[in-house]
Amino acid sequence: MKMETFGKEEVTLLVSERGSYGRRTTSETAENMDPENQTMVTEFHFSDFFQSKNGSLLFFILMLFIYIFIIVGNFMIFFAVRLDPHLHNPMYNFISIFSFLEIWYTTITIPKMLSNLLSELKIISFIGCLLQMYFFHSLGVTEALVLTVMAIDRYVAIGNSLRYAIIMTPRLCI
Repeated sequence: MKMETFGKEEVTLLVSERGSYGRRTTSETAENMDPENQTMVTEFHFSDFFQSKNGSLLFFILMLFIYIFIIVGNFMIFFAVRLDPHLHNPMYNFISIFSFLEIWYTTITIPKMLSNLLSELKIISFIGCLLQMYFFHSLGVTEALVLTVMAIDRYVAIGNSLRYAIIMTPRLCI
């Protein structure tokens, strides 16, 4: 742990085993602190990102291309299923929902990663980190549930093929 003082505010840098570190601030000096912990983490620094400009720029271009490919591909799937009435059956409906979730799932992390690849200071705020973790995990669980429902749909389609239309009604799928 490393302590630095900037004016009246004391900043403590917390270094983890992997090299990333967070920053917490206190308004009191170390001698006047109460036994309670009155510190608060305000931001996290990423130290595992590329440090050279050339490697970082090349990785940025590659990741931007992949991100655009993911977004455009999933939007095409989503709108193709929604606009074509022949594709309004349960399996395509689930694929459309999955594509929509995948757009949001990738949009949670990749834009911040792209901005950190180009910026000199590679940080994320504590609240931003919590929000990113919340949405990343929530959308991940939602995608897992959609995949589970898709598997059940295929199980019913294969196991009870003659009764599939009766079991998997549009009302049940929504």
